Amino acid sequence: MTVRRDYGNFSKATQRWLPPMIAHLGYTHMGGGFFGRTREGWLEGFGLQQTQYGDGSFCINMGIHVPALAVRWLDPEKTPGGFSIGFRLSERGADQGDAWLPAADKIELLASLDTLVSWLPRVEPWFEQFMSLSDVARIYRSRTHLTALGETAWFLQLMAANYGFLLAEAGELDEARKWLAEAERLMSLPVYYRKTGGMGHEKVKGARLAKPDACEQRQLQAVRASLEGLGR
Repeated sequence: MTVRRDYGNFSKATQRWLPPMIAHLGYTHMGGGFFGRTREGWLEGFGLQQTQYGDGSFCINMGIHVPALAVRWLDPEKTPGGFSIGFRLSERGADQGDAWLPAADKIELLASLDTLVSWLPRVEPWFEQFMSLSDVARIYRSRTHLTALGETAWFLQLMAANYGFLLAEAGELDEARKWLAEAERLMSLPVYYRKTGGMGHEKVKGARLAKPDACEQRQLQAVRASLEGLGR
């Protein structure tokens, strides 16, 4: 019989035991299950994700979090841990696959936290590539499928907006305006459900217009608010 794990107990235990184990590396508990270090406009750090079922094992989600993005998305109460650039940590370091560590009981969990701490120094070279928010924006784009303005696929609209927001936070305002305008264009395209299946932006016989939901409306509002703030 599969046993469902109590994530609340796991979270409380890690938040109690882990901070003193990682303090010498500069990490602190920053809320929301996130352990990080403050940089000039961003946070670098990690959160633990425990499997819901089975042996209670967990993985380490790690990367770069930019608090200003939550404000630009009109969601300032969002807690840290949503990574703009992220990966799962393994014994090989950053961007080298992922590993699940055992945590069936206190003994296993403490041993696995020791293992986690031993892996953290291997991520330092990866973090060192981020010297400014311009670096965060540049590397964010390199990890997406964003190509040239006017050629962005419709389903990449949120990535275009995130990239525009990052450019704005980095002070690259001209490029920020261009990419936010690109996101606005994509978000404003009509979407039709075709009678034969699939979606498209051109109305054809039998197609049904999809009405934007509340989340999509808020996203478009957020992009337009930043564009207005930048003077379009």
